[in-house]
Amino acid sequence: MRQKILSNASNCKMHWQHNGEYLAVQVERYAITKDQTSTGFELFRIRERGIPIEFFELDNKNDKIIAFAWEPKGHRFAVIHGDGDISFYTVRTTNNLSCVCKLTTLNGRQANALFWSPAGRFIVLAGLKDRNGQMEFYNLDDLETMAVAEHKATDVMWDPTGRFLATVVTSVHEMGNGNSASEMGTGFQVWSFDGKQICKVSKDQLYQKTNTAVRLAPKAIIITTQS
Repeated sequence: MRQKILSNASNCKMHWQHNGEYLAVQVERYAITKDQTSTGFELFRIRERGIPIEFFELDNKNDKIIAFAWEPKGHRFAVIHGDGDISFYTVRTTNNLSCVCKLTTLNGRQANALFWSPAGRFIVLAGLKDRNGQMEFYNLDDLETMAVAEHKATDVMWDPTGRFLATVVTSVHEMGNGNSASEMGTGFQVWSFDGKQICKVSKDQLYQKTNTAVRLAPKAIIITTQS
């Protein structure tokens, strides 16, 4: 279908968009002296004729990439880089042209993970585990922060409709600051899409099984505890 030779690469990661429309290949490349690396992205437009490839770099290509996430339904993505800066891009302009354009950058956030709503538009910028637990609920359509909350969670999950969000602390995690999750207090909290807390439940011996500790359904919350 399509191939691209990556020269001077020291490492690469692949990020698929949920609908399979785009593939971003994150490539770390050696400098000429090989004592430093820079990061760029090869973007594959899977559903366009010929699968065109576009290369782009951040404003500072030497920034460390902390997290990357595609909007599940749409043409946008977010990158955490450098000292907590978060940049948002679109790969399709308002005139429906195929072009990588930066939408905005939020500077100095205490976030190390990105969680898009399944419906797109809304994203949670989260500082998990050894971070301060800050969560920023952001509306990318309006380029505005809807709410800022705090929960030193180990896991974050949206419900399938994109209306609710669960943040969870389970006993199996180390928080990265010398404390275990059980010392921090295990349990979960449920939030609305715009950052309003709906409920808070403390639950001793809340453990993670398979890949999920808490699963949200529109009218129910299912948790797993140790028997």
